Amino acid sequence: MRKIFGIMMLCWLCVLCGCNKPAGEAEGTIEKESPPETIKSIQPEVSSKKQVAPVSAPEPINIAEAKAIALPKVSASNDYIPLDAPEVQPNCWGVYSWGSSRGLNKKSAPNMRGMPIIMKWASVEPSKDNFQFDKELRDRLEFAQKNDFYVFAMIWVSAPGGGATPKWLYTDGGVPKVLCYRSENPLGKKEKPHPYPYYLHQNYKDRFYKLIKTFGQYVNKLPEELSDRIIFVQIAEGSTGDGQPYKGNPVKGYEKYNISKAQWSSFRLGAWEEYKKYFVDKTERPVPLVVNADANKGAEFDWIDKYLQYVGVKQGMFTHGWHISDSEARRAHWLETVKQVELKGKQTFVRGEEDGEMFVYGRMTNHIPRGLYTSALHCLHNGVDLWNVPGKALLPAENQPGLEFFNKYAGKKDPRNSPAAFCALREGLDASDKEKFSEKKYGKLKRSNQQRYLAIAKEYSKYGAIQGDPDKAMKGGMINRKRKDYNDVGWGIITGNYYRFLQQIDAENTSQGWWHQGPKDSIYSQFARGFKIVDGQGAMSFRLHSAFAEAPKAKVDVRIVYLDRGKGSWSLHYAKGGSLEKAFSIKNKNSGKWKETVASISALDVGKGVTNFTLQYDGGDDTLFHLIEVNKR
Repeated sequence: MRKIFGIMMLCWLCVLCGCNKPAGEAEGTIEKESPPETIKSIQPEVSSKKQVAPVSAPEPINIAEAKAIALPKVSASNDYIPLDAPEVQPNCWGVYSWGSSRGLNKKSAPNMRGMPIIMKWASVEPSKDNFQFDKELRDRLEFAQKNDFYVFAMIWVSAPGGGATPKWLYTDGGVPKVLCYRSENPLGKKEKPHPYPYYLHQNYKDRFYKLIKTFGQYVNKLPEELSDRIIFVQIAEGSTGDGQPYKGNPVKGYEKYNISKAQWSSFRLGAWEEYKKYFVDKTERPVPLVVNADANKGAEFDWIDKYLQYVGVKQGMFTHGWHISDSEARRAHWLETVKQVELKGKQTFVRGEEDGEMFVYGRMTNHIPRGLYTSALHCLHNGVDLWNVPGKALLPAENQPGLEFFNKYAGKKDPRNSPAAFCALREGLDASDKEKFSEKKYGKLKRSNQQRYLAIAKEYSKYGAIQGDPDKAMKGGMINRKRKDYNDVGWGIITGNYYRFLQQIDAENTSQGWWHQGPKDSIYSQFARGFKIVDGQGAMSFRLHSAFAEAPKAKVDVRIVYLDRGKGSWSLHYAKGGSLEKAFSIKNKNSGKWKETVASISALDVGKGVTNFTLQYDGGDDTLFHLIEVNKR
């Protein structure tokens, strides 16, 4: 049975997002990951008092198209407990396919939890009043039910190439055809002008509203076991699911079909009202609605604030890899917005996609399994709940670790409900940080100063840092994503660890970032940290969120992924009775492989302000660490 609390509306606040259109899937290289060797270390009880400050939220940051809803400010607190993503249906958050879902089922794609149903108006209504929802929607819902997949659905009214818009709208309906041009598509391909309908023509609006009405009435009459597969319907008013009417601008001779922002706002609000009428107001089983807000201004936000129960966000720059320009500010902006929304008693969720770019550009094709795993860490750090991944990337066995890791945490943003906590150790080199990278040493603080990026990369090359595609690093997110190789220096990128409910204490002063270490076919080799050893001593300490487990004690398994290189010795310590007790010691054997070790702790003290875990340097060569994960038992 669908859960409905009054009117359920979901809204995409598309903050600097990419295009909604699933780009064509190009072939990519898929290399095999060798699983790490596992050492089982069991140790007694543990006692710790500690708490992790969930990230303090700065004042809202107005980034490009981003705009926070005007809600009361929430003071930052180390004890702040965010809400889980709304449970529209049980266990509905996680990895969803993107693009084609052919050949995908629970057996072939074990970590796939759902799929989009993206219909084209031209297929739904190939001739006037000849609606084909049985074929375009019901058949796919039955497939989803058979495979226990959830779906979100939308109808594209237009798209590059013109194939989404019914031809009869132009020939029989008298709707003007508008030719628009953009220089290249998301995959870097040059394009010719594409046709779009003139949305403001009265005949277009009449037929569009008829489509919405028929769509809503059809869904309302579906058997409940099918309609309950739909976790939301996304409203697509313009090209694909984006918030603009055209991809590009009208070419010469079609300038009269330019649509002003005020005209487009009025058109969109009219469409939203029609969807609300037939999916919420005039139905026995309301369906959550999603609006894409990358073109929103005051009137749209007022509508959202008035009718919204849940706030959903499409964050395309959270889900297209990592080291995206301005991602630190983007994340801070979203965290503040979450707190403001939750103050009103509303839940939030984040969705975004990786698309066919992953089979074209080196950031992923260098090693697709590692790219997916690293992207999963980045997604989770930024609070993503639904991650669309191209269908064929869901099939290979070597890609499953990253997908499985994402599913483990998806939707679980309340530490009390999460099965685990993690801290993935890494460092991002931010060329916009004038304090760390002085102008005197590294060059003028200017985003377009490529030499500054290269000077930083050279300085850190002794730790493995590279700048493989310098031109792309200086641009915005849409260009960052097209890098042909890894760029370890960026502008405004996230500089610290990727984590959820487990934070490193004073990472900058106690550890050193490393890049591209260990076997090239390992998913763990993208980032790591080693000890900062001073006078033969070194340690890295960690705190859990204070609400992660019920006080005073918890049973946990602590998993550590480390590089077995050199002859160094190290140990794990945990809090017990007001002090730290050793869980185990390891002397590296110089196999050159990433390995895992797990310590079972039966009585970890939990609470505020105390260091829960410490990795301690005991002698010999330095040891690099990729991950510390704490699993509840």
